[in-house]
Amino acid sequence: MYIQRSDTSKNAAASHKATVRQFLRAHDEVASKDKFRVGTDVPAWYIDQIASTNTFYTSLNHNGQYVASKHVVGHRATHDGFWRLEVDDGVAVFHRKETTKATLKHLAFQ
Repeated sequence: MYIQRSDTSKNAAASHKATVRQFLRAHDEVASKDKFRVGTDVPAWYIDQIASTNTFYTSLNHNGQYVASKHVVGHRATHDGFWRLEVDDGVAVFHRKETTKATLKHLAFQ
């Protein structure tokens, strides 16, 4: 007999995504992973894997420790696809191509 169960992991991921979005809005659209750990109830595993979601970017520098919404990066990026923002320890750099590898490949072919 087949037992029907609700998919709690999808519900949890949606809840975590909403929490992260709300936190980003309250913190000038960018925050460090450490700030998420301290300021939200989002589990560490979600924060560590946040770059694998289709909603958020991690910074190209600072070992990917800063997080921003893809929507915000897309709208605030310069014509070359970069968005640079002052953060606590310098400047966080984001690019529309998401990863360093994809960004370098994109720049090499331009």
